Amino acid sequence: MLIEGKVETLSRRGRIIARFPRPVEIGDNVCDARNKEMGKVSWVFGPVGSPFVEIEPSEEIKRRLVSIRDRKLFVKR
Repeated sequence: MLIEGKVETLSRRGRIIARFPRPVEIGDNVCDARNKEMGKVSWVFGPVGSPFVEIEPSEEIKRRLVSIRDRKLFVKR
């Protein structure tokens, strides 16, 4: 199963904040449309039906965080 979400903003702590239309779980791997690993879900908050998700970015992604706004993200299950 593939769950599609979208980057909403970046936190002050350097984390990616995204929104997904269905619940995801802490520890889920997150990738972009090219199947490149973006990071892991570290926190889920907000409405249960369409939660916000905090993603701890991978080391490579941390170097280019500014360029990822509005990017589609995916969680594979």
